[in-house]
Amino acid sequence: MPNRMKQKPTRVSAKVVLLHREAFSMVDDWIDHIELRRTAGANFAVWGNKYGENPMTGRRQWGEWEKVNGLKSPMAIFKAIEDMAEFLSVDVEWAKAIPLIASIDWLTAAVIAHQKGYEIPSLPEIDVLLNQRSLRPFGHVKIGAIWGYDMHEFDLPLERWIRVLNGDTWSAEKRYWYEGQRFKGNWSFDGLGSLSVGYGDGGQGWRGNLSGLDMIDGPKIDEVDLAKLTLSAVKPKKIKKRRANT
Repeated sequence: MPNRMKQKPTRVSAKVVLLHREAFSMVDDWIDHIELRRTAGANFAVWGNKYGENPMTGRRQWGEWEKVNGLKSPMAIFKAIEDMAEFLSVDVEWAKAIPLIASIDWLTAAVIAHQKGYEIPSLPEIDVLLNQRSLRPFGHVKIGAIWGYDMHEFDLPLERWIRVLNGDTWSAEKRYWYEGQRFKGNWSFDGLGSLSVGYGDGGQGWRGNLSGLDMIDGPKIDEVDLAKLTLSAVKPKKIKKRRANT
């Protein structure tokens, strides 16, 4: 039988309706509509429209689409949605809109939620993020743990960091100096939210939860640290479920 290669996630365009509201007054009724669109290349556009009576023809129809194209950063998307809502004289219910945005781009939704004080959506599986192109080349995460009076640092790609947060076990070695001697440290992630760093012939330099690291420094977007953001989005219920399966 021929070998079957694992297919890469298909990146496609997507859209989500953020507002579709029927409204009326003493003399008229109409529909307000706002949607967010994302291309396969992770570029965004906000579209808005109003359905009602055309004063020129007397017919009920959709008007001209108002569009804001070429959006890339989460807060630029937030502003465009707010501006569209102001243009249509409506209010966006962000507590409901954020999960909808997360369904087509989790990273955008999470950054908006963090910056505006809403609940951050739960961190999805890595394949979902890859499919959404949420993990565009943002660089590495630098973590640090103190033992022996020194800060010991370790770098890993953002994608690897998220895989660890999502339950992957992973370990890697890194050499370091202590009191003039060179040691080899083994950084071991257990996939359950904890890290242990061993060295030499069985010694342990550091052990604890990832949230207890002395340093977490990730790539930034709209002034939000993505390493800390993704860590905060791992729900306790998800971690307990992983522990039950081990």
